This record gives sequence, structure tokens and C-alpha cells, in this order.
Amino acid sequence: MGSGKLQVDRSELKEALKNLLRHTARSKRGEAILTFSDGNLEISCGGMTVTVAATGTWSGAARLSGEGLIGLWNRMPNQDPLIATWEEGRCHLASLSLPCHAGCSDIELSMNVSPAEIVALPHFFSSEQIRDSGLEQLVLQEEEKLSKTIERALVPLKRYGITREDLIDLIVRQGGDLYKK
Repeated sequence: MGSGKLQVDRSELKEALKNLLRHTARSKRGEAILTFSDGNLEISCGGMTVTVAATGTWSGAARLSGEGLIGLWNRMPNQDPLIATWEEGRCHLASLSLPCHAGCSDIELSMNVSPAEIVALPHFFSSEQIRDSGLEQLVLQEEEKLSKTIERALVPLKRYGITREDLIDLIVRQGGDLYKK
């Protein structure tokens, strides 16, 4: 559980959110994770982290919709500095509010994460780690796409004795290189 209240410069936060908007694929935004460390509000979303100088107190990590947070960049209140607060259930940025919950991130993805790396996650991390990292929905979506792709690929490969499990093992091996310790 965590909570926090920070002051951030409006133009810095707007620029940081704009960078996330420009450099993260909508399909990979999932959840954003907000933490406070060494005088900086850190926002991680879609394999990218941006920082904004901040003052105040903030404990733990707040997880919220990455798309929702990034969407605030063009609706930012005129107040400067902006007050960002959170407690279990809600994150507030001045008069704007988004649902959020506590969580931490044990998993870091590269900005250009491949579909194979995403579907390999459950083979290297627990479901709790995936959920707490805000990647659960992204993994489910990619697994659904993979399942459809494998079904199509199996049609011509069955005559060579290739099975569904063979293809999944190959893909997990390919994507799992990133997570091997």
C-alpha cells in the first residue's frame, strides 16, 4: 500500500507525457507505474521511463492506465506547479483523477519489445509479478494473437510432425533470451 503528494512543474510533466505519447506504441502502453526516487517522479509505460523533477512525499508505486495517463497531456490543468496525489484507489493531478492501485514492477521491457518476449514472460515470471508490473493484459492479448497464428501455421507443418508445443517452445526460447539470468 502506498500514498503520496508531490509538486511537479506543469511544463516538465506535459513534456514527459508527450514523449511517452510519441515514443510508445498504443498497443504496448498497458499500465503506467509511477514512483518517486531521488527527487524525481518516474513514469514507466510501454517499455519507456520518463522522469520529472518533483518535491514532496510518495511511498510505493501507483499503477494506472497508461493510455489514461498519457491522455492527460493535452488536458493538463493550468495550475503551476501541479499537485499530484495518490492513495489506494485514485490518482489526482490537480482537478483530474484516474483510478489506480498499488503495485511494483519486477519486470522491465525494452522499448521495442518483441511479441516473442511478451509471450515468454509467464515462463520466467510468476503471474503475480506480471500482474504487479502492469503487463497482464498485454500478455493475454499477445497470447491470443499467438494462438491464432500457431493454428494457421500448423496446417502445413503437421505433415512434418511439428506440434503446437514445438512452436510454443521455439517462440518462448526465442523471446526468453532476454529474461535468462
